[in-house]
Amino acid sequence: MTSTPMRGDGLRALTVRQPWAACITHGSKRVENRTRSWSWRGWLLIHAGRGTDHQAFTDPRVTCTLPREQSLEFGAVLAVARLTDCHRDEPGRACSVWADPEAWHLTLTDVTPLLEPIPALGRLGLWHPAPSSPPAFSLNSPS
Repeated sequence: MTSTPMRGDGLRALTVRQPWAACITHGSKRVENRTRSWSWRGWLLIHAGRGTDHQAFTDPRVTCTLPREQSLEFGAVLAVARLTDCHRDEPGRACSVWADPEAWHLTLTDVTPLLEPIPALGRLGLWHPAPSSPPAFSLNSPS
């Protein structure tokens, strides 16, 4: 089990459309692209929104990351991660293959999938999970 803060003012959640949420949870996507800079750093829940970025399924980064038979979860918390940085890249120097050149890049570390997705409603931006949800949950620790 991984020891992470699960309660208190420090925990936030981030809603990400599928299949990007699955690429963060089950793949190597450690950069989330956003339109503005964020100063907040700390632990957050990765929440799969109810929306789908259909065009993403043609992206080779996605097709190489997710098995075809994998079913995607929607409207649920999938993982816990740590937001450690937010930056823009220097021209011609991308920080990751997942980084869009014109976006702000949220750097995610210590991504740990939950054993089971937890149904939850999402919101735009960083949001505070309701005190009653998610309940205490177990993390999938690497072997």
